[in-house]
Amino acid sequence: MNPTMTKFNILDIYKELESSEEQFASETPSDEEIAKDIPNQPSEKIADIVISFRYLGLYKNLSVTAMEELSRRRESGDEFQFEKYIENNLKSLPKLDFKLPDMDGILKSFGKYK
Repeated sequence: MNPTMTKFNILDIYKELESSEEQFASETPSDEEIAKDIPNQPSEKIADIVISFRYLGLYKNLSVTAMEELSRRRESGDEFQFEKYIENNLKSLPKLDFKLPDMDGILKSFGKYK
């Protein structure tokens, strides 16, 4: 054993990880806090919330709030073309395919499954 290495106690590591998780949770804003801050964000960032919902299914409620804000801005004279921005960014992302392969075919190819 390397003399410069010290023994560690698994409980100490667990406590450290637990405090890191608590710190991360306390630093991460809630959906409500994010929703309140949406009007202060640039239009592109707000549109990115909509993109994340349409692409990954994340933040549905925030997506609705974001679209409401983008619409409100449009009515107030903002010329940002958020529909085109969202559409173009979605087109540029790779297609997601969550289909599972045909397991029967894979197993039969190994000859152990009939």
